[in-house]
Parts: sequence; C-alpha cells; structure tokens
Amino acid sequence: MQSLITNGFGIPLHIHFPDEEFYKNMPNTFSSMEEQKYTFDNASLYPTLSSFWKKKGNNKFKTFLADSEFDSYDNYSFLNELGFEKVLIPINSRNSNPKSSSLIPKNAEGIPCCPKDNSPFIPDGTCKGKNRSFRLKYICPKSEKSKNKWTCTCNEKCRDTNSTVTSYTYPNGDLRLYYGCVC
Repeated sequence: MQSLITNGFGIPLHIHFPDEEFYKNMPNTFSSMEEQKYTFDNASLYPTLSSFWKKKGNNKFKTFLADSEFDSYDNYSFLNELGFEKVLIPINSRNSNPKSSSLIPKNAEGIPCCPKDNSPFIPDGTCKGKNRSFRLKYICPKSEKSKNKWTCTCNEKCRDTNSTVTSYTYPNGDLRLYYGCVC
C-alpha cells in the first residue's frame, strides 16, 4: 500500500510508503473489506501528511480535499493543526446518527440543549475509548445523579427510557460541519 498526495490538477506531489510500525499498529482481522479499506485509508492520513510536511512544509496549502473515507473527528483535528482553512471531505454516514443528532439541538456555543425548552445540558467530563475520538460528554439538565448513576426526572421524556439523555461534542467538531466554504 502507498499513499499519494496530488495538487488540484492531479499532479503527484508526494508518495508515501508506510513503514513496518504502521502495519504493526493495524488490526489483523476485519469483518468486511469495507471495514479494512476504511481502517487503512483513515489511518494513513497522519503518517502521509506528516512525511510530506517534513519534506515540503506548509507554505501555500490552504485547502484539503479527500473522499469520505477520511471523515473522522481525529482527521479534522489533525488537519486543523496543520493550518488548513478549508477541508472538503464528504460526511460519511458512519460518523453521523441523524436520529440522535436531530433530537438534540445545540446553542450558539455548540452546547447541546434540551429539545423541550432549550436549557443547556450539564457538562459531565470527557471520554476517549479505544479507537475513538476525544469528546466532551453532556447530560440532560433535567437529570439527577444518584448512586453514581444519572436518571431522568423529566415529566415529558424525549426518549422511552428511565436513564438520562447523553450527548457528546467534539472539540474540533465545527470544522467537520463548517469546513470553511462560504456559499
């Protein structure tokens, strides 16, 4: 496998061949060919661009264009650190849950709010599981913590459950949704 960086005309600027360390960190088994392709494509972005930056530096690149396989919060964070002003990656449905995201609105500061009265959710720390992006956890404002467990106290619940509604935001999530293009 090799990675290729081209300019806007498709002219190759850099070819990167992942080293042995890259392959050691990759899983050995996959449930489907699609999962394998996603895993390798997504994981190859960091070593490829890092290698390119060491050789060329970023003195004129402002826009990044890639296919939806590169749609992950970690990649957007990395591209933001490199100074890209516009990141054009189609949103991949595997990173979106339209049902849950449409139920929980966000205020101007990006904090999730109650769909009933727009009261802001309560911050409840951070999360980062294995192979997961760093994210901030928020709990429904109409919840109470008892015996280290949150329970919903709302009379008209948003979901059919006694547990509370939880929402997550990502520190650099704005770049994913607002990628720098003005229409």
